Amino acid sequence: MSYMCGRYRSLVLNPNELQYMLSTLHRHAVQDRVSIHPKKTKAVVFSKSNSIKSTLSWKLGDSDISPSNQTVHLGILRSELKENNLNLEDRISLARRTMYALISTGLHGSNGFNSIVAYKIYQSYILPKLLFGLEVLPLNKSQIDILRKFHISNLRRFQSLPTRTATEIVYLLLGALPVEAELHKRHLSLLYNIISCNNSTLKNLMMRQLAVNGENQESFFGRIQDILEQYKLPKIYTLMAEQPSKLAFKHQCKSAIQKNMD
Repeated sequence: MSYMCGRYRSLVLNPNELQYMLSTLHRHAVQDRVSIHPKKTKAVVFSKSNSIKSTLSWKLGDSDISPSNQTVHLGILRSELKENNLNLEDRISLARRTMYALISTGLHGSNGFNSIVAYKIYQSYILPKLLFGLEVLPLNKSQIDILRKFHISNLRRFQSLPTRTATEIVYLLLGALPVEAELHKRHLSLLYNIISCNNSTLKNLMMRQLAVNGENQESFFGRIQDILEQYKLPKIYTLMAEQPSKLAFKHQCKSAIQKNMD
């Protein structure tokens, strides 16, 4: 059984550790004269036993912290159950609301923006909200299919194409990428940010994950190794030894993805 506390995310293995963490957090907050909102601080208990949860509680100063089903950290929902599905529903809902807000400006099919202009707006405003944070989650095939259907339906709408139009034609006319490729771009961007940063703790964590969990598809680094192989890009250790510039890596990834699509 493990416990996760947000707003400042931390994973601990027993309730006493979590109480110690909250006490330390409160002490430093008082010293620095900042306020930690108790209603925005939640503890998620990853356990199947509801009887255990009912007996747990913690203190943040004078406020009580009780177990919660889910919390939010850096815009990503962390939940005891169905975490991927909850995040997926949230992202699609946010992207759909953004689409509706932009319809009045001309972001629709007939009598709206030119399809190329509509796609550029979609790339700039809607796609980032749709895919935000999903690169760190181990999405399965059915979950990616949900994203794919939402993505392709929007691209068809921009071009006023019927639903029976072949998917390849929809992408070809706009020069658009499938949603899987858009996710892979974000995987590769995150990998480069980790490799190029000066945080030794983060790099040590990456090396540990590669050594211990490199074959696990539930792990980010397990998935990223498959993506690098799929696009015939250099392996992680090669990128670390011969680190390219950000612009060069971006161009290399773009060319590799485009070549794979062709």
